[in-house]
Amino acid sequence: MAATGIPIDRIFLVGIWIETVLYGMNCIIFAAAMYVLLIKRRGMVPRPLTAMTMLLFAFSTAHVSLVLRQLLEAFIWGEPGTASAYFSEQHAPLPNTKLVLYSLNVFAQDLILIWRLWVVFEKNWWVTGPFLVWEFMHTAAGFIAEARGSSPAISPFDKVLRDWALVNWTLDLAVNIGCTALIAIRLWWVGRRARRITKSGGNKYFGVILTMVESGTIFALATLIAVALYLSGSFATFAAVDSVIQLATMTPLLIIVRVGLNLTYGKSIHTTVHTPDISQLCQPSMHPINASDATATRVQVTINNKSCDSDPEDYALEDLNSSGSKEDDYV
Repeated sequence: MAATGIPIDRIFLVGIWIETVLYGMNCIIFAAAMYVLLIKRRGMVPRPLTAMTMLLFAFSTAHVSLVLRQLLEAFIWGEPGTASAYFSEQHAPLPNTKLVLYSLNVFAQDLILIWRLWVVFEKNWWVTGPFLVWEFMHTAAGFIAEARGSSPAISPFDKVLRDWALVNWTLDLAVNIGCTALIAIRLWWVGRRARRITKSGGNKYFGVILTMVESGTIFALATLIAVALYLSGSFATFAAVDSVIQLATMTPLLIIVRVGLNLTYGKSIHTTVHTPDISQLCQPSMHPINASDATATRVQVTINNKSCDSDPEDYALEDLNSSGSKEDDYV
């Protein structure tokens, strides 16, 4: 372990304080996300998105509960002056359980991201399949590393353990960065095509794109910091992971809240546009149009011969209410 000059107990105290602050923020964001999913967009949002949101918050709550248990064991129930030795035993059941919760939480977060990619690309398994395979490989590598680290004879910085941990983090970053980039490119492309038809200035999806990229960047940077600390041989890695699990919960919830409450960058897209000639972009919707309101009818477009309401908030929330389709198609 690289010498840092800072006692391990102080490192974990700071890390636990940061995690507690982030968990407090998650409580507020989770309440706002539930308002969006269960009240504001009730009946419009696919049920798996709501279930996964609750699961993420449950994992982060369980994790912070274990952290409280650690504080009690290290500073209240343990012998005075033994806190650093307590936190250095990362093979103990409690720290290992925390790492398992971390892996499950990140797995759930990545599944939401892959699901968004799947919906935005109209259920194209050729696009989402590789990311799904990488995600299972990433999670398996994490469990292998955690199983090896549970042995008292194995150092937290053991070479084999480190190799599996690096595989885990590398695949996780590949899934997060790759999915976020493809979703952003897809939304940019659709917005660019729509702009040609509506003759409007700017990309209607720009706010959602920035929101998704910003949220993905937060988690990616936190993961890179944890990797850098681990490669330096610092026990601060494990304190950092305590905060990363809260960020893994926060980032998808932020997207739901910001998009659902129109808190994205730029103008609100809930405006009426004049109906242009959309033959170059898609097939026109077969829905009847009131002749008296023909020049102010909201445009519906068909992408790859599938009619869908061109609302970037729907893409971000997986609430793609296609013409003639039912919500159950996306459940």
